Amino acid sequence: ILERADALCAVLLGVQVVLAYLGWLMGSQYPAFEAAMLGLSAVISGIVLLVVKAAVLDWRLIRSSRRA
Repeated sequence: ILERADALCAVLLGVQVVLAYLGWLMGSQYPAFEAAMLGLSAVISGIVLLVVKAAVLDWRLIRSSRRA
């Protein structure tokens, strides 16, 4: 899971940067667009945190099973 989590987080953070840039670029003309991009960015942050948490829990389970 760690390898997939690493790749998924990298992709999601890249998408988040693109969304933030688009929100900044179009925000002066369309404030609602900027708000939507910030909302999507926040959702992506939450997904990244969940993926990292799942990867850490999986790593701990693997590590504890190796000790036993």
